[in-house]
Amino acid sequence: RNSKIITQALSSDAFPGKDPEIKCRHIDGEMKSDARLSDLLWLKQGQKNDEIRLITNAQCLSEGVDVPSLDAVVFFEKRQSQIGIIQEGGRVMRRSKGKDCGYIIIPVMLSEGESPEDMLEDSDEYGAIWQVLQSMRSVDERLDAQINTLALSKKAEKANKSKKNKKG
Repeated sequence: RNSKIITQALSSDAFPGKDPEIKCRHIDGEMKSDARLSDLLWLKQGQKNDEIRLITNAQCLSEGVDVPSLDAVVFFEKRQSQIGIIQEGGRVMRRSKGKDCGYIIIPVMLSEGESPEDMLEDSDEYGAIWQVLQSMRSVDERLDAQINTLALSKKAEKANKSKKNKKG
């Protein structure tokens, strides 16, 4: 499978002497569940100084995986399931101590002069991923606007209460 090849290509053995050290493991549906769980616990423990931890998988981490500290997800292959894309993308959006943001990476090859957006919109392989991510982004912007509106209204209420207390 491609995810095993990617694991080998990204491991520190492929980049000797480089810092940070890359620790990469592979999970697939043929593994026993306790072996998969062990690797997920290793990932949850978080990285040590000068170490990056990666897990590649062959579509066996779509549901029921809770690793809030996960920093990034990479879509190396096409996905058509909107639910799966949302689950995988949403996984890196979770809040976690020491984590400021999560990254969704779609590695693509561009022709000269081609924009990533145009390529992704027209792509048979990544089009579904791009559409779902754009939808998630628009939802996030709306939520952000709602949160800002609530925060402003609470500040206004506090200011009004403060003025009333000073007058009274």
